[in-house]
Amino acid sequence: NNLTSGNTASCGCQHGTHKMSDTRTYQIWESMKRRCRPDLKEQFPYHAGKGITYCEEWEKFENFFADMGECPDKLSLDRIDVNGNYCKENCRWASNSLQGYNKGLDPNNTSGKSGVSFYASQGKWSAEIHVNNDHIRLGMFVNYEDAVRAREEAELRYYGFNKQ
Repeated sequence: NNLTSGNTASCGCQHGTHKMSDTRTYQIWESMKRRCRPDLKEQFPYHAGKGITYCEEWEKFENFFADMGECPDKLSLDRIDVNGNYCKENCRWASNSLQGYNKGLDPNNTSGKSGVSFYASQGKWSAEIHVNNDHIRLGMFVNYEDAVRAREEAELRYYGFNKQ
């Protein structure tokens, strides 16, 4: 209010302890906090709408920065467990590709496994994976289990782990 009314010329961030309010890392921290605001749950259904919060220590940017460090180029903040809160143990800097892989099951998915779909016209299951903006088709399978196995093998090959 003081800033918008003209009563003060600065919020003090540039003159505070961290002097990082113009950095990408600071902007990522601010965005994280905004996504978790309960009053914005309709704007952020996958964060505040699901009750996702951040740890009390991360209310202060300095604590967030001490835990996470500066954000490397081309990475952004990712929750390892997409249903868990933002905290040191559940966060990492990750590429868009890894974040896309790590997201929850698409609401339109009817197979129960990311990257596995049934093609009724062929009577077969398809397996695919997205890596670094590439759409990789893993094959068509008569059995659902074979398609899931192909997808899980690709997850290990490209990402080093299978998501839940």
